[in-house]
Amino acid sequence: GLVFKGLTNSAVRGIMWLQRNYGPEPPVEFGKVRVRWTCACGEQLYDDFVERRAGAARELEAYLNRPRAHTGAGSNPSTPSSANSSQIFDGSSGGPPSSQTSWASYGSPGRASSTEKGGMRGLQTYANMPVPTSTWPPAEPPWLLTCANEDRYTPKLSHIDVGRYKITSDKDLALALRNLYFHVNRKWWRTLRLRGLSTIEFVQFEVHQNRFADIRKSPDMPTSPQDYEFEPSELMPPVGSQYLLHLFKHPEDYDGELITYLRAPKKKTGRLQIGAGYGINLVEGFETSKVWMLMSILFALGSLVFGTVWAWKRHDVQGAFGVAAWICTFAVLATGWLQACL
Repeated sequence: GLVFKGLTNSAVRGIMWLQRNYGPEPPVEFGKVRVRWTCACGEQLYDDFVERRAGAARELEAYLNRPRAHTGAGSNPSTPSSANSSQIFDGSSGGPPSSQTSWASYGSPGRASSTEKGGMRGLQTYANMPVPTSTWPPAEPPWLLTCANEDRYTPKLSHIDVGRYKITSDKDLALALRNLYFHVNRKWWRTLRLRGLSTIEFVQFEVHQNRFADIRKSPDMPTSPQDYEFEPSELMPPVGSQYLLHLFKHPEDYDGELITYLRAPKKKTGRLQIGAGYGINLVEGFETSKVWMLMSILFALGSLVFGTVWAWKRHDVQGAFGVAAWICTFAVLATGWLQACL
């Protein structure tokens, strides 16, 4: 009974994965609004939000679709725009942040009123945020609490220093996340896995011994800024998961943005050792490219072995590889039929 249940659950998860990656675009859930935009690199993306104020999603959509330049290969995505990537973790100081402008929700504290084409009503100037002058860097920097899988898919908590003397744009934040993710996956055999980063979410979690993080709610944000520093948002999640994933994969396209940094909950009262917390979760799932590569290798090797054995046993090379070619053709047609049905 338990074996059958486990196989059934695995089959259901596999079908859901195929539908999510190769099926048609899923319908918008009740109570949510879909925001579509085209990145500067040309990729078309979308995220679903729950609006806390009518029209907030459309304002975000107008902002994300504004004309902007694509940095492309001219920018080095592996180098932060303000500080060396290793400084994100070692606590060394850097220079003060440069003046940048980013979108924030209407009605946020300390916002600068402005109106743009497309209905944008909220603009937050990064330079207007107070910068400590007594100590630089501050004695206790703000920490982005980040959950990532370690030790056989066990999510564990890590702390990323996101002080404004190190993070001046979403590009720097993405590079810090990449450094953390590649650090926990530094073992060579982990590159052979079919699983990889599939989405990034704002979550509430409970930290136990040995940094184990039990994800309690997703998406979720702190209700008050008492322990966390963040820009209040009229959307939930404050930043979409597809936006975050694209930011992680293409940080060079977000050098002038601050949406994610301003809206991410940053703990300002020291590290979290145990108890409830808020942050982001680097969720892993099957990587489409690796799955297709494995299927191609299996069918190619299987057809080659079949053709070789057939030719050796029956002394018929033409017939052997004719059947092998038929197997490969059938596999392609079956995959196309499965994709059309999902």
